[in-house]
Amino acid sequence: MMASGLLALLVLCYTLTSAAASSPSVTLPNGVTLTGRKEKGADVYQGIPFAEPPLNELRFQGPTPYIYSDDLDTTKPKSICPQLKITKRINLGSEDCLYLNVYLPPGVDSADESVPVLFWIFGGGYVAGDGWEFTMYQGQKLAKATNSIVVAANYRVNAFGFLAAENYSTGNMGIQDQRMALKWVQSNIKAFNGDPSRVTIFGQSAGAMSVCHHYANGEASEGLFHAALMESGNCNTPEFFFKQEEAFEFGVEYSKIIGCDVTSADYKECMGKLTTAEVMVGIEALLEEIPTSLDEFYLATNSSFVPPLSPIMPFGPVIDGTTDGTPRIPYEGITGGKAMNVPLMIGSTSNEGSIFVPMLGEIVDGLKFPISNDDVKLAIHHILDPIIGADAVDADYDGLMDQYPIKDYNDPRAQLSKILRDYMFLCPSRRAARAASENGNEVFLYQFDFHPYTWPDFDALGDYHGAEIYFIWDTPGPGMELVHPFFHDERRMVEIMQYYVGNLAKVGDVNKGDMPGDVPVWPVFTTGGDQHIVLKETPQAGVGLNKDVCDYHDKMLGY
Repeated sequence: MMASGLLALLVLCYTLTSAAASSPSVTLPNGVTLTGRKEKGADVYQGIPFAEPPLNELRFQGPTPYIYSDDLDTTKPKSICPQLKITKRINLGSEDCLYLNVYLPPGVDSADESVPVLFWIFGGGYVAGDGWEFTMYQGQKLAKATNSIVVAANYRVNAFGFLAAENYSTGNMGIQDQRMALKWVQSNIKAFNGDPSRVTIFGQSAGAMSVCHHYANGEASEGLFHAALMESGNCNTPEFFFKQEEAFEFGVEYSKIIGCDVTSADYKECMGKLTTAEVMVGIEALLEEIPTSLDEFYLATNSSFVPPLSPIMPFGPVIDGTTDGTPRIPYEGITGGKAMNVPLMIGSTSNEGSIFVPMLGEIVDGLKFPISNDDVKLAIHHILDPIIGADAVDADYDGLMDQYPIKDYNDPRAQLSKILRDYMFLCPSRRAARAASENGNEVFLYQFDFHPYTWPDFDALGDYHGAEIYFIWDTPGPGMELVHPFFHDERRMVEIMQYYVGNLAKVGDVNKGDMPGDVPVWPVFTTGGDQHIVLKETPQAGVGLNKDVCDYHDKMLGY
């Protein structure tokens, strides 16, 4: 009995010792050692702090660099930033959330040469999301496929990341968090055998819009990255950012909802004393009541500004005029020569608008389903009236509809979906590509045209907003790997997407690598030629992507 107990103890000691010996570790330049774990052939470090927890007096303020003291166990992800799980109205996350994850490809620690870095900025409408996304953004596969280090950082979202209040907060904390994480990479990635001179930032939706903010703000971004990828982003459409005076006005009303008065001498103290849940009350009110109850509240207080995509995107970057924040509309930064001179890959999916049409019922007063021709006009007026005026919309409406003949669509809903795609993503991507090309950047424009079969309930949406994410990250989505693993065509799409992204990271040129099969050369974009590639099972290079339609959009909007 004693012998068997001794044997068990020896086995336990051996197991623990073996596990400790096999755990990867890295020592940062400041002498602090991080201990990670091995998973799927990669070294994984999760929950690395890059900024001090934004608590108490640091709440609603820009990030402060993290001060390291002790060695850290970085084997598990830390908390996501506070947000609402909309489907169940549950508050998630903690304000102590400014952490990042690092994924290393196999053998990188013993490689003779350092490897490039892919820095991910998640999307989620600036109201939700995180750098791990409940296993969606597992960097092990992407790191291995591209032989790159993958970094994914949290940043503050919703009110915690983008609430503006005069003399208190500029409202760009989330953008500043992203920049702080990029600075951490520059200071520390060499310790992982990463190359700080080959950092590619990439993001989707609000993440791609964030990429454009950093790309267009060369004064603050110089040296932080060396290539950029924008997936379904936007550099200039006003629904996705806020003028400072509008943001301050919105901040006044939001603060009232959560019980603080911006004009009061104790406003800062009031905001600091609120619990996380109390700050979240305002977010719940926005998501549940705009544009009805809160809209009436605005009218009662003589306020003229309601975020145009509420309740879908009530928050976003604020054009505050500062280099540390967001100095100007990103598109104006590009056309004004203030953008980074780095290679740029930019594009959208062919059915971007399909998931946004159902949301219009929450945004456009009077719109009904099924969508009729009158509803299409109602939606167009809601979107464009604040930008070019109702009279101009009426004058341009027939010409706009001529670009989308109803005979080409099954119903007005499909027609409206394409209009939204072009207005929100495709034409702005072409607009940004033209500006960047004229700025001297090498630009690669794409349209993703592959229907992901991983979500049967989404079948009618086609290759919807975010469809390309599955193939860059090589995942069918949370919980789907056993239910619907990738098969032949999907595996081929993964190979194509990771080939182009990996090349961009390695050398800043999507074409420089061993081509998988019959993948064509991706032509460099030029204004007028509008060269692009359509990403599908057999990618196809072309010119003049949606040219006539986007020309009409540009003319209508004054570009």
